[in-house]
Amino acid sequence: MYHLTEAYLMAAYICTLAGFLGALLCGVVFAGVYSGGLQRFAVLVSVILAIVSAVGSLFSAVPSIYGLLMVALAALMSVSFFALMLYSGGGRIQPHGVTASWASVLFGVGCLMALCLIVGLVYVLPGQFTFWGIEGPAH
Repeated sequence: MYHLTEAYLMAAYICTLAGFLGALLCGVVFAGVYSGGLQRFAVLVSVILAIVSAVGSLFSAVPSIYGLLMVALAALMSVSFFALMLYSGGGRIQPHGVTASWASVLFGVGCLMALCLIVGLVYVLPGQFTFWGIEGPAH
């Protein structure tokens, strides 16, 4: 069974994720600071991407364990950006001040998880049609 729609949706997800990562990195490089607006953007988009990943894994033909890995990476990305927002003052809760190195670690973990998602999805995209079995296309 050949599902070209899933390949298109997966490619669109990869492009969206790459654009999100590029926007974050360009925002930090050109602005020089991880501002409150950029923090809210990172949290909102990463949560949306995690939800899309979770829903998509339910209907995907990739093995469920691989889908679970992708959802876990997306969730970790969201949690790291959310923790950075909370602890750096972008949110209302600020239990203690965050040093620049700790903020860099949280931001780096979030970006690394986004990069791992991209690599994982690009890895599975060309061979994803092999997951449907050998019975061939439906007639």
